[in-house]
Amino acid sequence: MHTLVFPQIDFAAACPRCQKSVNAHDWVLPGMWTMGRLECGQCGCRFLTDLPYSLGVVSPCTLQEDTGVATSDKTWYANAIAHAHGRRIPEPVSLTVERSPSDCHCLLVNTLYPWYGDAVSLLLRINALRGEGSAPIIVLINRILAWLVPDWVAGVWVVEADVTENGNWNDELTREIKTRAAKHRLSLSIPTSFQPFHITPQELTEFTRIAPFPRDRWLERLQERPVVTFQWRIDRVWSGAAPAAIQRSWFVKSRFASKFWRMLGFNPANWLGQRQQLKRLSRLADGLRAVFPSLEFAVCGLGRRGALPGWIKDLRVDTIDTGTNREWAEQAARSHVLSGMLGSHTVLPGSLAGAYIELVPGNLIPNVLTTVSVRSREAREAIFTHRVLSSDIQVDSLKRLIIQIICDFPYVDLAMSDQFYGPLEPEQLKLIRSRLAERTRVIDSISNLGESALTN
Repeated sequence: MHTLVFPQIDFAAACPRCQKSVNAHDWVLPGMWTMGRLECGQCGCRFLTDLPYSLGVVSPCTLQEDTGVATSDKTWYANAIAHAHGRRIPEPVSLTVERSPSDCHCLLVNTLYPWYGDAVSLLLRINALRGEGSAPIIVLINRILAWLVPDWVAGVWVVEADVTENGNWNDELTREIKTRAAKHRLSLSIPTSFQPFHITPQELTEFTRIAPFPRDRWLERLQERPVVTFQWRIDRVWSGAAPAAIQRSWFVKSRFASKFWRMLGFNPANWLGQRQQLKRLSRLADGLRAVFPSLEFAVCGLGRRGALPGWIKDLRVDTIDTGTNREWAEQAARSHVLSGMLGSHTVLPGSLAGAYIELVPGNLIPNVLTTVSVRSREAREAIFTHRVLSSDIQVDSLKRLIIQIICDFPYVDLAMSDQFYGPLEPEQLKLIRSRLAERTRVIDSISNLGESALTN
């Protein structure tokens, strides 16, 4: 299903006042929203409502332009629209057309979300729009994400603004888009998509120009060097229960203390959490290196507060530029195991790594695995390679899990393969035994675990 929007719009919605069906006469794309503009001939209500795109598929919001009242079954979304519309920013928009089709009908994909992970997800799901007889696609995207647009996409229209600015409401953006569409003699439709992205390793390579970790070469990569990477954050840290207790204490919550810390621009709970995260990462890295002496342990993320041990590969930055996310993605694609706190920063790295361990704070449990692509359609393999754990997990527990994944994936790859399901032929039995013997040899050569430590 696609909704025609240019040169005319083909869309109808119920009036929020009298419930009469009203045909749209215009459309707007002022940022993260893609909405129709309507005016009820019966009661005179002028309103905007989401076209069936992204959140507009399941939770469309209606905004009455005269009152500024927004309604949706997601209150936070309605509040965000009302807030942005009430503070419209009529500023010039720099829209760079890097490539564009002409004289045809196209699908316009809006990836302008103020949350990095959601923007990436909206982009990656365009693989579902690809196929024989499908219309050319034009991607509306920020500069920092433009490197992810695959070569097969016909149009790349780059909004030269920061991702965080996509939450602003700027009608100049709508005018720019319509001007470019007219210039290239295009008609435009908005595609309707619902599910989070799911892409094959080949498609992921087309988007990133980086091959995901080759699970079929797991042992070969282990012989070269075991690689573990942690995705770092300074605003959502792996620090256990202590910072949460501090956050609830009088030291932070009392009226005087709260005012005092705000005056200093200081968050004591976050500061303590960052210190604990540094200690935990150092202990985790040292513990893993004690088992795998040739280990490469890397830390990627925003914010370089605190020093890591010199042997750790420190890829943290204070400012993200257009090359930063690519560098982190390349590191992830080299990693047997990648772990990190749930969030936008793990979307690409978690999808590219051999295995992914998501650490989830208690208040974000409903959001598990909403950002990372599970590459395998084999349910048992997916469960093994994509783990979800509480962010309260202790260092030793996470260390043991990483060791288990590193050592046991070659076994799981055999045990959960359709190739070896059912009664075995002699050649199949020989192959299984050969591969397991090779696993034992490799693990023994790169670690000090010994054969008895292999759980399978």
